[in-house]
Amino acid sequence: MANWKNALLYGSSKVYVGYYLWVPFIALLIPVFSLFRLAKFNIDTRQSESFLGLPTPANTLFFTTFVLALSYYFNTGGYPTYFITVLFEPIFLSVFIVSMSYALVTEIPLFALKLKSFKWKGNEIRYIFILLSFVLILSTGVWSIALIVFLYLVLSILVNQSQTIKNK
Repeated sequence: MANWKNALLYGSSKVYVGYYLWVPFIALLIPVFSLFRLAKFNIDTRQSESFLGLPTPANTLFFTTFVLALSYYFNTGGYPTYFITVLFEPIFLSVFIVSMSYALVTEIPLFALKLKSFKWKGNEIRYIFILLSFVLILSTGVWSIALIVFLYLVLSILVNQSQTIKNK
């Protein structure tokens, strides 16, 4: 951290050169786009039955997974695997940050977990999502959080595609 700060402020480190010097600032996109998402949600009347764009709490849960994963690996006395090392590569994280920040403000309709009744009819996607989420929690542990958010996005897109096809 000290090397990065010195390189940023004084240009004194040969370790951090080029884009690596400025990559940490990409993380500021998360709160900026979250601000826009929350403002949009508060004034948009179209979001009573479903969401337009990824909800901010889901985005927060997605990025919480990274902290939990590191904590898990370091607290168990093990060293990060190759997968963890690649996942925390600055460019890879930057792609996650930019794409998830964009998902916050996009106009893609995402289903809400609000149940009007407990009947299967009309709630199929919600029940499928809940069932698959339990399976992910039991099978992937700490990674289930990010995978559930990803599943939420994928299922919502699939439902929208199928409704578009039905309407044509």
